[in-house]
Amino acid sequence: MENDYQVASISEDCVSEINELQNKLNKETDKDIVLIAYQSKTDD
Repeated sequence: MENDYQVASISEDCVSEINELQNKLNKETDKDIVLIAYQSKTDD
């Protein structure tokens, strides 16, 4: 995977949505969940 993907270039709105989901999952599972957005290196 590390050769085919890179950290995604996304808007602040998308980052906020990911953070909201991450917080929701943390509360629901009582675990420290981290969500990371990747994109294919072939994407523009």
